[in-house]
Amino acid sequence: MLSTIFVISRSGESAEVVKLLNYLHPMQQLIVFTEEPTSPLARPASKTFLINAKERSFVNTKSFILSIAYAGAVAAGILNQSFIPLETELRKASNQIPLLIRQNEKEAELIAGKFATAKSLLVVARGSIIGIGQQLCLDLQEGLHIPAIPVSGSLLRHGTIELTTQKDVASLFIVNNDYAGQLLMTAAKEIAAYNKMVAIIGPKLVNSTTTSALPIVEIGELATPIIYTVAAQLIYYKLALQRGITQIKPTLVGKVTRTE
Repeated sequence: MLSTIFVISRSGESAEVVKLLNYLHPMQQLIVFTEEPTSPLARPASKTFLINAKERSFVNTKSFILSIAYAGAVAAGILNQSFIPLETELRKASNQIPLLIRQNEKEAELIAGKFATAKSLLVVARGSIIGIGQQLCLDLQEGLHIPAIPVSGSLLRHGTIELTTQKDVASLFIVNNDYAGQLLMTAAKEIAAYNKMVAIIGPKLVNSTTTSALPIVEIGELATPIIYTVAAQLIYYKLALQRGITQIKPTLVGKVTRTE
């Protein structure tokens, strides 16, 4: 039996997408989420959902927040969890976002200021939010040209932990409210004792006198990752402003994503 393929791609024409289509079985069902209805991805799709945030932001910010929302919808659909009120969850997230920005804008500015002189950045995350850390690293590399390394929380050990001793290496911990999250908060506070370029994005219970913290209100399995994403992108935005960047203009990404 052929599996149904779900693809979320803003442009629908990247080299990875074109390669995927070459391997697709003629009878395989393809469900597509894209902004471009005439893209190579949309043309062979069994069903196309058009997406457009219509927001004034950096493209990657818009793209990733949308991806989180649609991935949640796809997951709920695949699991046949009709009891999850998806629209309610997304509305909870959208209602929380303005509050998050209003309450934490100053804290995000302080974190960005703390990271202003960093020559590289470690982004530590784990579990269900590790993808948010990985995407933030891509954005930092592509938009701000900061060497950023995503680190799975459980891998903050050999090699990586030694980088925290360098005064020009910053560390951002994205943690959730579980046992491992508590351990990572402890690690962040201990690292902050010898390296001041440390910050945490985490649940409201984050209470630290040794490092900066951007608190998150956890509001449900589907809605909370969107809140984490916005918090991470708020810091990214403030870092961009710190460096005088108002428009993201990658020079090589188009070449390598459109041409192998």
